[in-house]
Amino acid sequence: MVIAATMVYVSSGRGYAAGRATVLAATAVFAVSMYEIAKAYQGTVIQKIDDLIGDLSYPIYLIHFTAAMVAQLWMPRERSYTFAIVVLIVSIDMTIIMNAVINPLINRLRDAVRSGEKLAFPSVSVLQGTTRRRSA
Repeated sequence: MVIAATMVYVSSGRGYAAGRATVLAATAVFAVSMYEIAKAYQGTVIQKIDDLIGDLSYPIYLIHFTAAMVAQLWMPRERSYTFAIVVLIVSIDMTIIMNAVINPLINRLRDAVRSGEKLAFPSVSVLQGTTRRRSA
């Protein structure tokens, strides 16, 4: 609301310089108020829900287009609310599965890299033994 009010003020013709100062002040007030709200809900159920939404937001962004393509295979081509709901449900399901399967692996890898631990990868000689050479 603060940002919307600021935009109205800026577009009201009072001048760009006054508008810029107002935008900076409004942005500072907004940032401080969001920080205080986040601090007030720390350790509550609301914070856990917020963390869950935050954890799932980027994977949903990555998966929603794929989910739309998958949904199009089984649904009519017309765009409808049903299509949007199916895409949303498929996106969330795929995201939860991806988060449950891939996240622990990535977290272990990240922790190992941060701690300086040597990572075990198959050696080249093991990989070479499984390939066939062409005869000349």
